[in-house]
Amino acid sequence: MIPNIFFSNCKFVLTIPLLYLYNLSLSTGIFPTVWKTSFITPIYKGGDISSITNYRQISLISIIPKIFESIISKKNYSFAISINM
Repeated sequence: MIPNIFFSNCKFVLTIPLLYLYNLSLSTGIFPTVWKTSFITPIYKGGDISSITNYRQISLISIIPKIFESIISKKNYSFAISINM
């Protein structure tokens, strides 16, 4: 429940603690349960406002697992490219 603007403003201070958390998660093979939590928000698509079928769901997750996923996907992509060559 920490706003993203906090991470943007404090990115230089938070780099080392987040690096430690990410490395700990990778070395232990444990992805913290808190990072798996998402909040569902209904977004109105159109039509009758009172009908639930006229809404779609958006899952909002914290920026911490988003950054972690971005780092892992970049590493996996570069690893997969190097294997194929």
